[in-house]
Amino acid sequence: MFGSTPKERLNKFNGNEEIKSHRRSKTFPTIHPHVHNDGSNLSNTESSVLLKNRNKTVITSNTAFKRSFSYLLILALIGIVTVDLFFKRFGALTIFDRVVNNKANADKYNDKQGWVFNFEYLEKTFELLNKNKDGNRKLLSLKQKEDGIGVASNFVIIKNTVISDLDWKYVLYTRDEFKDSLNKRIYMDIEKGIISDIVGLMVLLIKHKRMLGESPLYPIFRILPSVKWFKKNGIFSMNKNDFQVASFGTTMEGIYDVIEKHCKLATSYIYSTIIKRELGISQEVDYLNEAPITQYDIQWSYMVVRSYSIKIGNGLAFIPYLLFMRRANCNSCVSFSLYQNKEESVNNDNNTELPYFKDKNKDYESNMSMFGIKLLSNKNFHRGDELFFDDNKSLTDSEIFIVRGQWLTKSHKMILPIIFPKIIFKSHETNKSNIGVNVDNTGNSSINSNTNIHEFSSNTSEILLNEETVNIILKRFDCSLNNVHNYYFEEDNAVNFNFIFCLKLISYIKYHYDSGNSIVININPYVILKPLERKIEIDAASVGISIIQSKIDKLRSSAINIINHFGDKSIHQLPVIKVREAEMIILRNIIKYLHYWYYIVNDIDTYESYYYNLMMLN
Repeated sequence: MFGSTPKERLNKFNGNEEIKSHRRSKTFPTIHPHVHNDGSNLSNTESSVLLKNRNKTVITSNTAFKRSFSYLLILALIGIVTVDLFFKRFGALTIFDRVVNNKANADKYNDKQGWVFNFEYLEKTFELLNKNKDGNRKLLSLKQKEDGIGVASNFVIIKNTVISDLDWKYVLYTRDEFKDSLNKRIYMDIEKGIISDIVGLMVLLIKHKRMLGESPLYPIFRILPSVKWFKKNGIFSMNKNDFQVASFGTTMEGIYDVIEKHCKLATSYIYSTIIKRELGISQEVDYLNEAPITQYDIQWSYMVVRSYSIKIGNGLAFIPYLLFMRRANCNSCVSFSLYQNKEESVNNDNNTELPYFKDKNKDYESNMSMFGIKLLSNKNFHRGDELFFDDNKSLTDSEIFIVRGQWLTKSHKMILPIIFPKIIFKSHETNKSNIGVNVDNTGNSSINSNTNIHEFSSNTSEILLNEETVNIILKRFDCSLNNVHNYYFEEDNAVNFNFIFCLKLISYIKYHYDSGNSIVININPYVILKPLERKIEIDAASVGISIIQSKIDKLRSSAINIINHFGDKSIHQLPVIKVREAEMIILRNIIKYLHYWYYIVNDIDTYESYYYNLMMLN
């Protein structure tokens, strides 16, 4: 075989039936066996053919398929990663949306992924807080979920049960003057009105953050968003001017000024002589010269206070439990209660004064046990039920943007601040035809000349009611005049019965004041829940429409300024613009409901149906 010529070997190859059955398609160039020869035994013609074959790029059908498949696989992976990053960025509402099981990848931060947590570490941190009087019998446990983590019950929990007893060393409280000298100083300055509870709690957080491993809260701080994270997310990711333009007319309007005010007060307080000594800072430095505590540290402390603190007693407390427990808008969730001496419970009312201890000279460890936080159940829980904390503010689009830099993708929510102006009380002798509401940019309401509701007026001589008497009555039902009332609304549920109740109560007082003080002063709230006289219902619906319409007009008026300010930027991709859109949707749903209410009670036939239906419900 080896002594034969190349042409003979080629003929023998072509005659082999077994090889023929596996020959390549005629659409691709044939690869001859002699292409691996050096060509020394070939003729000139054969050599030229061999040279041409060597210069050709040979592509088989198998190679083309592999390349095409590789390209499709790469594109699919890119798409999956993009979608995954999008939902992680804009879908999850918990700081623990990146919980992993691999310890090597846990507890690390980078610019692209943010914080990555190991569930085992989170569980151990949670167990530090999960202490109960029953010894080792833990009523709660941390559960890993698809969208983060949650706290679930291990046993059946009866209503009004003490679920967990938090160790006081893991709690920071602004009105605790016994823990250490800094706590005592903060308590005294709050009592004197030098600082607020928010500033006091910010300083306590910064102190423990500087202590690092010496602080009992060190494991908690490791799972909080970092200073670097807040630079690139939330309200501090925008400059003040951009935010004020974009937030005009929304529930976020003015929040930057409030945050800036607290941060400036905290900065000046921290760099005062006494507090620098308490924090171990040299007296020679200040916030402008080699500041050991920067403005970003102070902003971080404010965001932590805003996100994970609650008003309890007459002070403000940072409770690490709130890092793990998800929020909800519910009346039957769990609640926290401040107590002392392990026996006497302190009411949760904001006006409650904490009692003083007679012996204030005890050391830190002994005084620590005098305070505590109880986690109480407000309903019965079955085994495996998740426990939620009642906090509707943290669920709104605006708050999620402020603390997370994100927005809700569905089921938008807002807390709407509403003021009932004193000028809505006026003589009700005028009765005209069509509804028409005019609202200026300041939120003051007026009525067109063609209207069947009562004109608002700033002329105090026309007000029939004594303002002081009316406000005393309205304050009993949380409907006082010229004060801010916050009402919770959802996109899918644009009805807030507290708001409707106040509208009806104000109109009821306006129309029945002439009947005698006794009717108004001794008013029964159940009367307001029932259908009222037709003219009262019409007036109440009209006042509500004027209030909501003023907010819609204010929100619309800033649209041109936003376009002019941001120019060619893709403003619809800004989270703050997403919040504007969400709040406009909710406001439109609210005013739509109020219009339905007005049209129903304005027509005598539909009013009768409304009257009897409401009577049956009550």
